[in-house]
Amino acid sequence: MDQDPDLIDMEALSPRESLNLITDILQEAKERQEQNGIIYIFWGILVAAVSLAQFVLQEMGMYHWIFLAYMIIPLGVVVNYFAFPRYRERGTANFIGQVVGVVWIFAAANMMILGFALYGELTKHLSPFIMILLGLALSASGYLLKVRILFYAGIL
Repeated sequence: MDQDPDLIDMEALSPRESLNLITDILQEAKERQEQNGIIYIFWGILVAAVSLAQFVLQEMGMYHWIFLAYMIIPLGVVVNYFAFPRYRERGTANFIGQVVGVVWIFAAANMMILGFALYGELTKHLSPFIMILLGLALSASGYLLKVRILFYAGIL
């Protein structure tokens, strides 16, 4: 049976080589995420806009229209898809990069569920739940990528 030339025989590596391999993988994921920082800025601005829109609608007493603020999120997904096409490439991220992507997909899915399905139950208490999910995803990304600013921003 032929082996994939990209696969590494972990048993043949010395402890030092194994540590160097792990360090290289972490560094590659960190560099890739630093290059992709514009996405974090984009989504940060988008979530801030959603939160501001919800606050304004809430203060105006337009509780039945607050769900409209969350319509910005699907628009952001479309913009993200077309504005950042190179980030769609499959197989370009290492395992840590893939885990970070999955964390954000689950966070976004849960935010959508909260915003659309559970809005009637949460009403004006929706923003704190959204912020908690954002903080968890941001902290997890920072921890996995060993980027302190992301980690502490998520805690904040």
